Amino acid sequence: MCLVVGVLNAYACEGCGYTAEVSGGPDYGGISHTQTMACRNCQELVDVVIATEEEDRARAVVGRCPRCGRAARLVAWGKDAGGPGAHEPRSLEHMLMAVSRSRLDADPHPVWGPCPKCGGDMVFTDSVGMWDG
Repeated sequence: MCLVVGVLNAYACEGCGYTAEVSGGPDYGGISHTQTMACRNCQELVDVVIATEEEDRARAVVGRCPRCGRAARLVAWGKDAGGPGAHEPRSLEHMLMAVSRSRLDADPHPVWGPCPKCGGDMVFTDSVGMWDG
């Protein structure tokens, strides 16, 4: 049996000092597919569930910011988000394909993107752990 876990990376803004611990792009934790997004409502980087095998909780979490609970104003962020500063929402199908590609690419340090607070450069600082679910 193979245990599938997602990664948790630390990022810091070189401009304002904001920090976040997120996957840094598309990820999969064995039950849920996630995409790191910048929430324009709460100005945070968050890992948003874009698909899950847990049908009973899917409606409440899929496509919503885990901090403020809103579905609007989420912007894909990280490695497969279309480049730093990309602000076009991605379709669920596109994000699921990106998760598959990132697993094949095995890039240990996803490309950073803009800070959700000040727009400055977010840089990778460390791999801090793994997650499942």
